[in-house]
Amino acid sequence: MKNIINTIKSNYKWAIIVLLAGIFIGWLFSHPSEKNAHSTNQELTGHEDHMHGKEEASIWTCSMHPNIKQDKPGKCPICAMDLVPMSNLLADEEDVDPDEIRMTESAAKLADVQTIIVESGIPNMEIYLQGKIQADERRISALTARFGGRIEKLFVSFTGENVKKGQKLATIYSPELVTAQKELLEAISHKDIRPGLYKASRGKLRLWDLTEEQIDDIENKGEPKLYF
Repeated sequence: MKNIINTIKSNYKWAIIVLLAGIFIGWLFSHPSEKNAHSTNQELTGHEDHMHGKEEASIWTCSMHPNIKQDKPGKCPICAMDLVPMSNLLADEEDVDPDEIRMTESAAKLADVQTIIVESGIPNMEIYLQGKIQADERRISALTARFGGRIEKLFVSFTGENVKKGQKLATIYSPELVTAQKELLEAISHKDIRPGLYKASRGKLRLWDLTEEQIDDIENKGEPKLYF
């Protein structure tokens, strides 16, 4: 026992040195340098970013219908546009103006967006509709002869032809009107004796739409007019 104690006492210095060296070596292994730690952190961060970007790129969506998401490229089932990686859309959204609309090249071709400079003017548009065309009843007039007869000559050749006020439509021959004119001419010779008969003859012609000028012309010529 005494020999062991004497041995320890004689070698305690070396034992302390070995113990301290072991502690120092253990500290080195358990606490890496800051440079190594920083490099390790960068490697971990880069690995995480790579995995995150890979995860985003693996999702494909439609720029017009963001609710469509697929794990591979293809066509949108709604608008048939090419699907784009979601990472591209996220990168574009960082600099997008709230009032700006961005479309991919394929989306712009499919939408066929056209622009024109705004100018003041009269709008002009052609519209083709199905229907029937009818004449405006407010602009239709019917003329009826007040005396019987026949049309000798017609100046209007077809239905719907535009005519103007005072334009001749036809000439009419009426035996009754010729007889009424002869009665007026006979009444003129007895105008002083029977003035009532004269006035009645002129009144009869006025009822048949003859004007005062036409009646005076018959009296001045002294013969009946055959056509009106």
